[in-house]
Amino acid sequence: MTTKNFDVMTDGRIAGPKDYMSCRFDTFMDLIYNGQSVLYKEAMLRSPDFETAIAVCLETDYNAWKNTAHLANRMMHPAIGTAS
Repeated sequence: MTTKNFDVMTDGRIAGPKDYMSCRFDTFMDLIYNGQSVLYKEAMLRSPDFETAIAVCLETDYNAWKNTAHLANRMMHPAIGTAS
């Protein structure tokens, strides 16, 4: 299953953005493996297979992670991106 940013293969390999894979991927997968991801539970109910559910979850979590990092950066450096 391939989404905009992730490729989840049937053999278990997963490819995605390097920054996410190195900073957030393991933590998020631990949430899934430990049954603590509501996002994954919902995706499994609506997805045709495991690979699709994982791909949807990763894509969603990646976008949330990326936007949260962007927001935190803007809060720490409010002058960035403002008109001069």
